[in-house]
Amino acid sequence: MDFHQAFIGVIGAFAAVRVYFNTRARLGRGRVEYREGERHKIVRIVLGVGYMTAIVAYLIDPSLFAFMAFPLPDEIRILGLLLSLVGLAFLAWVHHHLGVNFSARLHLRQEHELITSGPYHRVRHPMYTAFYLSLLGWLLLSANFVIGGLGLLGVTAVVVNRVAREEATMRERFGATYDAYLARTRRFVPGLL
Repeated sequence: MDFHQAFIGVIGAFAAVRVYFNTRARLGRGRVEYREGERHKIVRIVLGVGYMTAIVAYLIDPSLFAFMAFPLPDEIRILGLLLSLVGLAFLAWVHHHLGVNFSARLHLRQEHELITSGPYHRVRHPMYTAFYLSLLGWLLLSANFVIGGLGLLGVTAVVVNRVAREEATMRERFGATYDAYLARTRRFVPGLL
């Protein structure tokens, strides 16, 4: 199996899902109030652009990051491909249920809804779960710490800095309804965390 070609396909599909649902979400109506400071936005953009640049460089010439490669048997790399695909399908499902409520920036729409269907029925932050599945898959598929490891560190930094603020924003908007939702769901994985 050509793992580099498989990785190119996975990244292309991931980008297509994100672009499609991001474009769809921008069509949402009503005023948007962003709840994320400019400093956090700038840090997220700089880290994101840096990581995406590394991904593109790896897609073009994987030897650029050969110094961070590690040996893995083909079976583990195939497992990485499968995890990537599961993460991708899960991400599309999450986006589908979020609809116009999605934004990469922490925000509230004038007509914001509390989504409790689909993956949100049991988990409050399934998009992060989808990212972790995808990135773990990318790490195993690429067998390269730059590609998977940096992504996992980046998502972890976002989770640590943002989840509590996301939940506080939802509590502020939805009050007791959100408190009841908090009581019956987990943050990332049903039954855990």
